[in-house]
Amino acid sequence: MLIVACVSSHGYGHGSRVAAVLTALHGLEPSWRLVLSTALPPSFLELAFGAVPFEQRPCRWDVGVIQADALGADGPATLAALAQLERELPAQLQREVDWIRRQGQPVLLLGDVPPAAAQLAQRLAAPLVWMGNFGWDAIYRPMGGAFIAEAERALECYRQGQRAADQGAALRPGDHQAGLQHLL
Repeated sequence: MLIVACVSSHGYGHGSRVAAVLTALHGLEPSWRLVLSTALPPSFLELAFGAVPFEQRPCRWDVGVIQADALGADGPATLAALAQLERELPAQLQREVDWIRRQGQPVLLLGDVPPAAAQLAQRLAAPLVWMGNFGWDAIYRPMGGAFIAEAERALECYRQGQRAADQGAALRPGDHQAGLQHLL
């Protein structure tokens, strides 16, 4: 079983949470292959995962909010980074789909909050489990202006991921989830 975690890389909180969950999962199923799809620094991931083996695919799935200083957001820089990400995502999604398919293993996707994880799940027809205590829609909407459209785009991706789960990619026994049955 291939577990691919698409992890937000704007800070270490998402990576820490995913490390805790995947470390526990590794304790239950040490034969499963853990892949972190994130731009988080390898040194941080090595510290967070300790002796648990993992692979990293250096992908940037979201941008978060660009900081102007210790407490403030830089709205224009964040919007520019979001626009750049939108230009890069189609090629990245295709690279990741191709790579995952070449692995020839059943796959489970985990998304610690990047909306594009839903697009990856949809292209792979793979189950997706969302992790997180917020979505980017909740962060961007209060910023107002052009961020409202970004909030709506994020929310639609989250809904898309949920619809995929509701339409059969949920964690249910089946060919594409071989090995998950005993955990359900």
